[in-house]
Order: sequence, then C-alpha cells, then structure tokens
Amino acid sequence: MGDYERIERIDSPPERVFDYLRDPTNIPSYVPSVTHVEAVPPRGIRLSGRDTAGAAVVVSGWLYADSDGRHIDFATELPVSCRGRIDIAAEGTGAEITVRVQADEPDPEGLIRQVAAALDSVQTVLTARRGHRSGSDRGGIST
Repeated sequence: MGDYERIERIDSPPERVFDYLRDPTNIPSYVPSVTHVEAVPPRGIRLSGRDTAGAAVVVSGWLYADSDGRHIDFATELPVSCRGRIDIAAEGTGAEITVRVQADEPDPEGLIRQVAAALDSVQTVLTARRGHRSGSDRGGIST
C-alpha cells in the first residue's frame, strides 16, 4: 500500500473549500477519472468512472465530513481500495488543503497524477468563481 500526501494553497476561504469538497456531487468536477456519483444511504457513495489504466470501473465507498474539525475522511473499496483524509485550514485569506491517501494501487504514478489533477481542478473551480487563481503550490506529492 502506498502513502501519498500533497499540500496546496487555494485563494478561497476555508469554509467555502470545505463546503465544496464535502458535497459528493461535486466529485466529478475535480476528480477527472470520476464521471458519476450516486448516494448510497446512510453515508455511502458509488463512483463510476475510469481507473488509472483507463478501464471502466464502479467503486463503492464512503465520505464523512467533520464541520468542526474541517476535515473529510473517505474510503473506497475494491476494485480500487484507498483511504484518505482531506484537511482544510485557514492560510492567510485563503485555505491550505492537505490530502493524504493510502492506496493499493498498481499504478502509483497514476494515483499521484490523479491527486495532483484533483487539487488543480479544485483550485481552478473555486478561484474562477472569484475571478483569479493564486497558483501557489506549497507542497508536492510525497510517497
């Protein structure tokens, strides 16, 4: 199982970032490989899309958002097993997002690219609504 972490600063208030990320229906707008999300009560989700090799997959999982701690825990099951946490903290006038993922992934470089692309998409979507991008990436992905 690989461990990955990426930290990125977004020029949007942390509350707005948290509200956007906690809504599972937004996942296809920032995870390029996901095309559809379906709620599975009580906290489950079913994701349809493509794996890092491009094959069609349907993955079940869950998402838990803690408003007080401003973090989101998530997990998916087979065929793509991963667990992770997203922490959103205030950073100046914006937010710092830290994404940590543990995954059984046959293509770790593909997962690294997906995490980076997801954060780039969040940056684009949230800052486009404000009319500009901060573009500052304080971290990187570590394995």
